[in-house]
Amino acid sequence: MLSLMTAELAQAPLLTLVIVMGGMALVAAVLWRGEVARGEAEAEARAAAAKAETEQHAAKLHADMLATAAHEIRTPLSGVLGLLDLVLGGTGLSRAARADALAARQAAADLMLLLRDLIEVPGEVKAPLAAEPFRIDETMDQVVALLRARAAAHGNRLAVAIATGTHAAWRGDPARIRQILTNLAANAIRFTEGGEVRIEARETAAGHLQLSVSDTGAGIATDRMATLFDRFQRSEEGTGLGLSICRDLAARMGGGIAVTSAPGRGSLFTVTLPLPRVADEEALPPEAPAPAPASPPRRPGPPVLVVDDVPVNRRLLGHVLDRAGWGHEEAGDAATAIALVQTRPYAAVLMDLQMPEVDGLEATRQLRALPGPAGRLPVIAVTAQGGADVRAEAEAAGMDAFLVKPVSAADLAAVITKALANRARQAGGTPL
Repeated sequence: MLSLMTAELAQAPLLTLVIVMGGMALVAAVLWRGEVARGEAEAEARAAAAKAETEQHAAKLHADMLATAAHEIRTPLSGVLGLLDLVLGGTGLSRAARADALAARQAAADLMLLLRDLIEVPGEVKAPLAAEPFRIDETMDQVVALLRARAAAHGNRLAVAIATGTHAAWRGDPARIRQILTNLAANAIRFTEGGEVRIEARETAAGHLQLSVSDTGAGIATDRMATLFDRFQRSEEGTGLGLSICRDLAARMGGGIAVTSAPGRGSLFTVTLPLPRVADEEALPPEAPAPAPASPPRRPGPPVLVVDDVPVNRRLLGHVLDRAGWGHEEAGDAATAIALVQTRPYAAVLMDLQMPEVDGLEATRQLRALPGPAGRLPVIAVTAQGGADVRAEAEAAGMDAFLVKPVSAADLAAVITKALANRARQAGGTPL
């Protein structure tokens, strides 16, 4: 019997084999305890796996909720940006009013960048960063202008300093650098009362641009430092995305971000970016766009049909078309649009993708199924969604081109003209 038990225990731990030599009763006890231990370990592993799966599911739901909310916000925000562009392109604005409108447009554009960050999924190919000349002093001044009132509400002094010898002009993405500084400074203001928040720039010995944001506020607890830049990690306020976005943007620029902090004494965030320097004259501020003529020349040919369920979007696209010299008509839903194209001539159709009942993709499929010229009309998607998957769906549905809101008059005119030329070439005729 002992030999049989020994054979059965050939795979047991050495300690078990030694106890076998002492008696069978002890063997049974050891085996039973070993099975219990294995069962407990397996149960713990299953519980850990279930917990991890639950956390992953919750994180996905959180990300999906943010993406959905971001898409919903982008539509009215696109309208705000477009209307501000129309205001800035008009006449009669005083210098102060124009400066206010420019500041409002910049703030709205920064919010659009944040919404794009919310929509982006980890692992997906991200939109490329800009590489354009900019002046770091102008970028810092824009951040201060945006946050000055918020700092004052907390009783804080908002200061800016550029170290002696720091090069003025660099090549990079000023909007994203402004986003980093805005996030860091807004956090500093939030956790500082009656103190100072300081934004500084300097050039390192290696020739890199180094930006820092310091405060005299509450500081950061030691146990939070390790997860400070993790996505959705947050303190009492905020989304838990700002610092994660700052880290990701700095990394995409080839740089990094570091932090030192002492509870009760404040924090210092330092961003180092290996950007190329450029000559000062390359980073001159762009000239203000010339106001559009009050009555632009009308292009010959039929009008463009604007299909969108949101009235402000139709109005905005109508203004843009008017400024580009195109006449236009409007439809608030897909059914109206399909009926109109069968009874009236149009140069092209601007189609929103997200509409109730019948969306823009299905409306385009129905339009393509129509006989005659109506089925061959150029259809251009105009949407707040700019992802590659959405573009692929639009192309598969039969759309000729794709525009992401807000749309400029120049871009719209160029896309319509190209779509008309392509359709005319396919038909062997001359574009309208």
